[in-house]
Formats: sequence, structure tokens, C-alpha cells
Amino acid sequence: MAHGYPYFDPDYIPASEYIPPLRVCIDNDTCDDCTLVKVDGANRRNILLKMVQVLSDLDLIISKSYISSDGDWFMDVFHVTDLQGHKLRDPSIIQYIQKALDIAQKQKGSSGPAQVKICNGNIVGADHFTSDCNALELNFIDRPDILSEVVTALFKLSCAMDSGEVWAHNGRVACILYIKEEDTGLPILDRTRVIYLGDYMASIMEDHHFPGELWGVRLRSPTACRIHTERRLHQMLQQFKDYDIGPPPLPIEGDQLSLATTVMEANKRFGYGNASNRVVSKPQVSVEYWREKDYLVVNVRSSDGPKLMFDIVCTLTDLDYDVFHGSINTDGSVAIQEYFVRHMNKCTLLNEVERKSLVRSLAAAVERRMSQGLKVEVRTLNHHGLLSNMSRVLRENSLSLDKALFFKEKDIAVGTFFITDSSSTIDTNNIDQQKLEALCNEIGGDIVFEKKNDCSIKPPVRRRRNLLSMFYTLGRSLWSQIKRLFSNISFIR
Repeated sequence: MAHGYPYFDPDYIPASEYIPPLRVCIDNDTCDDCTLVKVDGANRRNILLKMVQVLSDLDLIISKSYISSDGDWFMDVFHVTDLQGHKLRDPSIIQYIQKALDIAQKQKGSSGPAQVKICNGNIVGADHFTSDCNALELNFIDRPDILSEVVTALFKLSCAMDSGEVWAHNGRVACILYIKEEDTGLPILDRTRVIYLGDYMASIMEDHHFPGELWGVRLRSPTACRIHTERRLHQMLQQFKDYDIGPPPLPIEGDQLSLATTVMEANKRFGYGNASNRVVSKPQVSVEYWREKDYLVVNVRSSDGPKLMFDIVCTLTDLDYDVFHGSINTDGSVAIQEYFVRHMNKCTLLNEVERKSLVRSLAAAVERRMSQGLKVEVRTLNHHGLLSNMSRVLRENSLSLDKALFFKEKDIAVGTFFITDSSSTIDTNNIDQQKLEALCNEIGGDIVFEKKNDCSIKPPVRRRRNLLSMFYTLGRSLWSQIKRLFSNISFIR
């Protein structure tokens, strides 16, 4: 062996030691209206999803993106703004993105801020879940009494809820509640108690489902390996085949077909009624085989919305598809996504059943994020049983949760809920004022009801507590490399 060179034994040196760190450039000079986040580095499994996840967790709007990988290297560009449409100027946000992407690649010795405050005041952490809590995962048929009974049972069993998220889609509900002991504020570690809680939740599910109906209960310990909360919600709904319910998604029939016309036709065709009563924007999805390059070409056209790119990339990743190239663009309120993918098993030929399943899964990934009903924002003093009391009032007034996100900020409970009136046969989004007042009286604190036309109202609230006040140069060299990589690709529309 030649002297002067270090010897690396591959049996003892981890492969990750050979991989250079990602290069992250935050460019505020090239574009007038957005910040460019440019990332290149060694191409690793799931690295695209991790990058999009970091940007999405910061509630950044990705208006455009160019994705390209060539062998073992990739170059991605994201055009982003904050929720107010501003460039990223906050040094803490920029530093968080750079460090979080290094951590996403699992570079040894990477360090950075554990959390950062984003423009809407929320705190974002690198793990996106409460690490000192047990995670209670529930999957069930969408019936109003179930979630209410679960929350009430947790209250009676002296379990405190630190945070949680609920998604409903196509008659199925996926729910993740982060819980711990109410008396000590510590995670539930006693094995006997964990088993008892799991069995108790299972008995509730059994009582509310007919034989043959699918439901699921899983109680994870704080030390269990967990993944991103929203990614897990996608997986849970996909596992119980929420994508296989209802009419098939609309095909992409050409650029001359406007999305607005498509939505109106969908509303009429599938009986959604008057568009003013219920806003339903059906995504258009196509999957084609590009024989010359051995790619599956995935096209998704839909109404633009938050975290849209994350939802599609997440679903493709969990269905074992690698994204090699892609482009994302928004035109007004319409988002167009195009991805060139291959399955992990190297097979790109799909039979008709597999193709339809992929199309439906991608359409469902978009639809799960869409919210129906009245948006309710809550900020109030936290106390044990708050969510239990709220769920009871919802049940007593025949109100259902379409989506929910709640968490604690020290002694303050913060939540966003989308509620519908399950007793209404005409318009589930139009909720009687008396029912809203009953909800206000039970919760207290600051409550804002936001209707679909963005008109926010504050119904009368009987105040029983003190109130708190509410609420990235594309360098020429990089650009030339991207154009070179894309020169041999003909995008399919």
C-alpha cells in the first residue's frame, strides 16, 4: 500500500461518511417576487421528499420547481415565498433551511436550530412531532360519535393530549393524537397501561363498526421510530384504500380544457350540486409510459394549495417510485405538476389495474388536503378536558369534523378545525348560528369562524376566562446544467 494515504476499510466506515454534504444556496437576487432555494448533492433515497418536507413544514409556498437527477447526483430548484407572498429575509429561517437539509441527509456532526418561529407565529421543529408523547393512531369509518367517544375516554383515563391531527376523506378518518399522563406530564411507559389503553380504544372501534368494516388502532411509544405526521396520515388513509371510493379522477385531456370548466362539469356529472353550496375541485391525473426513455410520466393538474408538492412526492415515495426529473408550475389558481419516475423494482410497465390504482392514489393525495366546512380557529387557555368538552358539543349539535389540527403553546390551546353539519341534507357547510354559539360558550377564549368566501365573523361569545390576543442567482452555470439535463427530455402534456 502506498504511503501517505489513509486507509479506509469499507467494513468499518459507514457509507454515509463518503457522501459529501448537500450544497444549499438561498438566492434573493435573481427573481423579483420570490426566493430561489437551490440544492445539489449526492442522490439518496427519499432525499427529494425530505427537502420538500422541510419547505412545507415552514408553510412556504412553492410556486415553481425544477427537479433533475443524473446518476448519483441531483440538482433541484424551488421558487418559494412565505404565506404573505414575501421573499425569505429572516436569517433564522434561512439558517434553519440550510441546517435542516443537512440533517435530512444525516450528515454526522450536523447541528442547527431545533426549532424556528415562522411568519404566522407557529413554532416548527425538525422532528415535526412531540417526541416525549405516545402516538395514538386511529383509522375508522367517518361517524361523528367515534372521535368524540375516543377523546372522552382519554379524558376519563387521565390522559392529556399535547397535540393531534385529524384528516377525513371519502368516508374514512385518519387520526393521530399525541398523549401522555395527565398527573405527571410524562409519557405512558407502563406496559400494562399501554396494553389496556390500546384494548380500550379497540373496543370503542368495535362498538361503532359493523362486522367486516375496516378500522385500526395503534399506540406507539415515545421511543418508537416515527415519521412525519402528515406523511403518516397519508399512509394510513392509503392503507385503508380511501382512494378506491367514489368516482374516478378526471383525465387530462389537453391544455385547451380549462380547470374551471372541468370542475363545473364534475360537479354536475357526479351530483355535487350547486358549486356555490359545495366547492369541489377534482384533480386531473394521467400516467403514461415513455418507452424511449423508460420512464413513467405522471401529470397532475389541480387547484393550487398549500403543501401540494409534498402530498404528491410523499405518495410517490411511499408507493416506491423514484422521481428522476420533474417540473412544477402554478398559473393563477391552477398548479401543474409533471414527474418522470421509475418504480423501485425497475419495472415501468403497468397493467391497467396498476395504472388506475396509481392515478386514484395521486388524486386522493391532493383531495385529502382540501377542507370542507366552516373553518374555526381557536386560541384559549388550556385545561384538562377542553377537547373532550368541545367534541361533546359537536356531537350534541350534529356537527362533524372534516379536518383538525391542535397543539399547545405553554398554557394556551391553539387549534384549527373544519366543521360541517351532518344533520343538513341541503348544505353541510351552512351551520345554524345557535349551534355556533353553543360551541363558543363551551370553548371560551378567542374564536374566529371563517367562511369559504373569506369573510370572517366573530359570533357572540360568553367569555368565562381572561382572553389572550390572537395571531429564495439562478447562477448561470447551474441554469446551463439544468438546461443540458433537460435538453433530451420532451415533456408530455
